[in-house]
Amino acid sequence: MYVFGLDGKIVEKVTPIDRPNNVDVDYDFQLGDKKVDLAVLTERKAGKLRIFAIDQSSGKLTDVGGNTAILGEAEGDAREPMGISLYREGEGEMYAIVAPKSGGKTNYLAQYRLVANAGKIDLKLVRRFGNFSGLTKEGEGEIEAIVVDDAMGIVYYSDELAGIRKYWADPAKGGAELAFFGRDKYVGDREGLAIYETGEGEGFLLSVDQIEKKSRIFVYSRSRTSETDWSNKALRVIETPADSTDGMEAVNRDLGPDFPEGIVVMMDSINKRFLIFDWRDIAGRITVR
Repeated sequence: MYVFGLDGKIVEKVTPIDRPNNVDVDYDFQLGDKKVDLAVLTERKAGKLRIFAIDQSSGKLTDVGGNTAILGEAEGDAREPMGISLYREGEGEMYAIVAPKSGGKTNYLAQYRLVANAGKIDLKLVRRFGNFSGLTKEGEGEIEAIVVDDAMGIVYYSDELAGIRKYWADPAKGGAELAFFGRDKYVGDREGLAIYETGEGEGFLLSVDQIEKKSRIFVYSRSRTSETDWSNKALRVIETPADSTDGMEAVNRDLGPDFPEGIVVMMDSINKRFLIFDWRDIAGRITVR
């Protein structure tokens, strides 16, 4: 796993990891007598998560993972973790929501609570949830992209060949599906998801339409369509030069004079690089910076 600065230079490389797949970051986890920011990675072939504390000044990583084996009750590639998103209940518990390489039409996702234990972090399974269409294309078609809107307590994930599914992230609120949208107008698979917050309850949900040489971003409202319709309203589709994009991330913080309103980062899969877009260009033309 690599840590990059916004200048594109490598800060750190962590190895060995047995087929890393996806990573997410969250903040202020209480570990002993201090709060730490975390990067949590799916280590697919090892069937576990890797948990690292992030040094805020240098970006360097320290392994703080304890007992992090997951999906042990499954068989075959259903034991291999792929997608991940972290969820924090305000100032409370932190969770990892994980999608395996394959699964059934119900209870596809697994949600684990992060538990501090003698300076390390263990995992405790709290629930299985989440529907899957079962649609595949030439052996492909799965659930990998997951994003949690912490402030609104919502988890979204891409059912790649079918649509975007929406649930409560809090396990205490049950496992009923709130909405299933984004079901048409995509050319390729539904891949990366990201949240860009502009205010309380305001902002955007971004979704990748994975296309060779010209992946697109579907932009949805962050809020639901109406009091009775929990779907997120489709607002626009933005063309990009990103090639066969899988993952995407959005940051709404001031990142300096080049990116005062934040960025969107997309994988350029064929060229093995990342494209950084200025958020100010999202409403119209995206410019690679």
